[in-house]
Amino acid sequence: MKVLGISDTHGQLDKVEIPDCDILLHAGDIAPWKRGWTVGHQLNWFDTKFVEWAKTVPAKHIVCVPGNHDWVCESGIVAVKESLPENVHIIHDELLEIEGLKIFATAWQPTFCNWAFNCSDTEDDLYRRFKNIPDDIDVLLTHSPPKGCCDMTPRGETCGSSSLMLRMYEMQPKPLVNVCGHIHHGHGVSKLGETTVYNVCVVNENYDVVYKPTVIEL
Repeated sequence: MKVLGISDTHGQLDKVEIPDCDILLHAGDIAPWKRGWTVGHQLNWFDTKFVEWAKTVPAKHIVCVPGNHDWVCESGIVAVKESLPENVHIIHDELLEIEGLKIFATAWQPTFCNWAFNCSDTEDDLYRRFKNIPDDIDVLLTHSPPKGCCDMTPRGETCGSSSLMLRMYEMQPKPLVNVCGHIHHGHGVSKLGETTVYNVCVVNENYDVVYKPTVIEL
């Protein structure tokens, strides 16, 4: 089975060349968010540009988690799902089984500016949300990386979630992989115990598409 990962396309889906694959995972910040836009503008983008793109992608299945720029998914994810092709899934705090793989996705992240899916990174808040991640999964699809894994900014700060890191250490059995994004500078692969962490961002700090889709080893 060929599984690929991308993230942080920020509306530039047409600039990412997707080869044939069984499952394409998108780890959030799917849509653009422009000055003067409303949630309605972003919903229209999903209904038109995203759907048009999804129909051309040579993937049997596309599974996405929203990111902090995907405002419409925070306020109306049901509306976003209504126009999606049958093989395309946008999920948040939800388990999906495809091709024998158990995929759980969650968009929560440590508070970052005034963006969507913000949640303070504390053990009584963000950790409580991550406790809902089931143990018996193969793929954990998140927007935020766990603390210390593919989460370093150009300033040398690690901006991943310590609560997500703690939950992943607790899980039994461990997820095979965590596919994430959010921190553009963190693009790459790391390990958290037995779990391989893939930051699959395709853009750099200037939002230029510079990376190809990442092959996810399962």
